[in-house]
Amino acid sequence: MRLSIALRLDCTIDWVHVKYTNCGSLQVVTISIFMEVESTKDPVMVCSFIRYAIEETSCSQKIAWYAAGTKGVRPIPWTIANATNVLIENIKQTQSPLWHNFVTGCNNVTFNNINLHSIQSSGKQAQNTDGWDTYRSSNVKILNSVVINGDDCVSFKPNSTFITVENLSCTGSHGISVGSLGQYAGETDIVANVLAKNITMINSSNGARIKAWGGSNSPTSESGGGTGYVRNITFQDFTMINVDKPVIIDQCYSTSAEKCAQFPSQIEISDV
Repeated sequence: MRLSIALRLDCTIDWVHVKYTNCGSLQVVTISIFMEVESTKDPVMVCSFIRYAIEETSCSQKIAWYAAGTKGVRPIPWTIANATNVLIENIKQTQSPLWHNFVTGCNNVTFNNINLHSIQSSGKQAQNTDGWDTYRSSNVKILNSVVINGDDCVSFKPNSTFITVENLSCTGSHGISVGSLGQYAGETDIVANVLAKNITMINSSNGARIKAWGGSNSPTSESGGGTGYVRNITFQDFTMINVDKPVIIDQCYSTSAEKCAQFPSQIEISDV
């Protein structure tokens, strides 16, 4: 696997395999990649092995990360931050503690031939194991990959633009998802110019999905009331196999029907 950014600073890693062993004192070994580019400094890349540990008092769940549900702090194995011109390919990640991949503040990032596999040993969903989350990033491509997880296959979070997702297989997923958007009052969230093409959804709760919070009358709300828009989103050539909601546009995400009727979403959706 090869990563490259500006000024030809690069880092080569052949394999990423996150494996969890033991129940009493769960040891986790992963590779963490952090990439940052600042306008006044040379690009910086740090490639390092990081050891995480989490205590588990019961072995009944076997995977302590997932047995804990949404409690506690779980690391994101692969974060690319403030980077330009990045290629990641031929990687396998298994049993990710949280989101597999997080792209934030980046431009021109490509993932190709990535295999993600994170489920509980019981076969139940592993919470918050998004395949990819993009945030404040543009020109991101996610290509030719397989995802087996328990949350969004790909999530385009606020201020993601010019994103392409093509030739993906997603099993156990919550969908190829725009959002969620509009959670925080006073914030403006946009997602625009997204293409998701040739996607296979298997045994999933959602397929093509847009999720926006309802509105709020509180200027400090953290549960809706933000503004913004969703524009020019294309979901093309989706194959749905045992999918509960093949297409869903939700402008009352995590918002009660009563509150949403009183304070409608401030996220405008068009050209979908």
